[in-house]
Amino acid sequence: MKKIYSMMVVAILGTTTMFGQGLGASLDYAMWNGTMIENAETTGSTILAVNYTHNLSKKLNLVGAVGYGIGFGVVPMKADLNYGITNKPLKVLANGNINGVDFSHFDYHLFQEYGLQAKHQYELEGKLIFLNIGRMVKDKGIVELVRSFIRLFNEGNNVALVLVGSLEQDLDPLPDDVLDALERHPGITWVGYQSDVRPFIAMSDVLIFPSYREGFPNVPLQCGAFRKAMVLSDINGCNEIITHYKNGLLVKPKSEEEVYSAMLYMLKNPEKRNNFGREAYAHIKENFEQDSVWEAQLAAYHSLIKK
Repeated sequence: MKKIYSMMVVAILGTTTMFGQGLGASLDYAMWNGTMIENAETTGSTILAVNYTHNLSKKLNLVGAVGYGIGFGVVPMKADLNYGITNKPLKVLANGNINGVDFSHFDYHLFQEYGLQAKHQYELEGKLIFLNIGRMVKDKGIVELVRSFIRLFNEGNNVALVLVGSLEQDLDPLPDDVLDALERHPGITWVGYQSDVRPFIAMSDVLIFPSYREGFPNVPLQCGAFRKAMVLSDINGCNEIITHYKNGLLVKPKSEEEVYSAMLYMLKNPEKRNNFGREAYAHIKENFEQDSVWEAQLAAYHSLIKK
């Protein structure tokens, strides 16, 4: 019977979780930033492992994400499985997400009233509300988002931007103009970190998520469960959730112009916006419901135990 160790691996610019057979040269299962893959070889970047089952700290040579740079914590998604990072066959489990979304927790119907209350509390009734949930850092596309929103606002549109997340100025600081807008702009409501994001999802109309890089993000899954229209970056993970112009919009990372154009499109096309939300919900319900994701992972572990 093969032994499976669970270890936490910290990369240079991201966090990655691996599940494998001890500290050998191959891993039966690898889980990188929310993407579980089978049969991964240890062939790439040097990464420091800490806090796993035996409390050891060793340098491991793990699968390198060729083409994405060392240590970004980016994993091959479905389109990247033939990148040549390993000679072993790879398989994405449960469409690539580690946890799925709990539709009983992110229940649109239960939180409609909370959404109305939140709109009233922040005096946002009657406005089209764009939402971003995440850390307030450049890497999450906050600079492009804030500047695009200000442009849209200055054109006289009845819009609001709600930002949910903590400020982290040590490693990836925002420029002064964006910081000032977070704190002073009349169209921007920055609420900081929130332990429960559901009222803010419920009050919003469109998720704007222009991150530069992700593993497999949970925020779009949660907003999709609420039937919200979404604008996501065209990057790994995000483009597994959204198909451009089918169930949402994808924008080029770091492109202020594309973020602005997508926001304007969502503002000017309410029927399409609503259709995007319904289509996103159907796709997420079919592919990322939590019970199905957990069952797929359990089946994978059972298959290893039987070997």
